Amino acid sequence: MNLYTVVLEFRLGTYINQFYTKDPMSACVEFIQQLEVKTVFGMEGDYKQRMLDDLNDGDHNPVPLRGLSHVWYTSIMIDDHLAEFKIVLTSP
Repeated sequence: MNLYTVVLEFRLGTYINQFYTKDPMSACVEFIQQLEVKTVFGMEGDYKQRMLDDLNDGDHNPVPLRGLSHVWYTSIMIDDHLAEFKIVLTSP
């Protein structure tokens, strides 16, 4: 297990957390699972489940950012709102 830092940018906020997981996708899933919807500006009741569903469909796997080491990115559209995830391998 490695330590990953996950940064979510959604609407007017930036949300950060860290997790020990096996890979960037697992870190992103863990981040969403532990997210408290009421603490995220503009997030509504079913957004969390919809983000998890989109991640699990296979079309939103985090991709490595060119020119950077140990940094991945993925994004999900929920209604008209973009959720951007940056995942950083903080400690191997």
